[in-house]
Amino acid sequence: MPRVMYFILLASLAIFGLATTVTATDQLIKTDLSNSDGSLKLNDNTANSAINKFPFFVLDCYVPWCEPCKSMSTALYELASELKGQVTFGLIDIENNSATARRYNITSYPTLLIFKNGMLVDSQEGYSSKSELVDLLKIDDPGLNTSNNKLAVSHQTLITPFSSNSTQMTTLVPILDLMTYKKPK
Repeated sequence: MPRVMYFILLASLAIFGLATTVTATDQLIKTDLSNSDGSLKLNDNTANSAINKFPFFVLDCYVPWCEPCKSMSTALYELASELKGQVTFGLIDIENNSATARRYNITSYPTLLIFKNGMLVDSQEGYSSKSELVDLLKIDDPGLNTSNNKLAVSHQTLITPFSSNSTQMTTLVPILDLMTYKKPK
């Protein structure tokens, strides 16, 4: 009898773990990710209508096995709730939707496609952090309201000793800030 109980316990833990994973994935897919009224998990048949329906639309082209895709989807999920009403986000599994992959020449994962009024205005290949995504969206729509406290990301300037002489210092600047970097006085 104890062996049967042990097996039932293991089976229930495995099922619960699987159910939790499925529930988390379904929540990401079914939760309202944007200012739309439903799921924006898209496929080849629905992608064009979503692109044309929303004035500012971001399409996350991912594959399920890609870890950077999963990390970026989390950031996009957060942005979708923080930018609700300004930007609409959609997800498409490119591995299972080859027509969209061919149409937009998707060759790496993740890839973001940014549309304004149905026209492709920008694309980004590879992983981007939440702050980098905000910066990218602000480039494509300078009027985007990112005053939400959760979006306010300040790049911290790091001061580290350059040599044994403590008066010599160097400033490490995040790459995104290099274009607007001004040497400290």
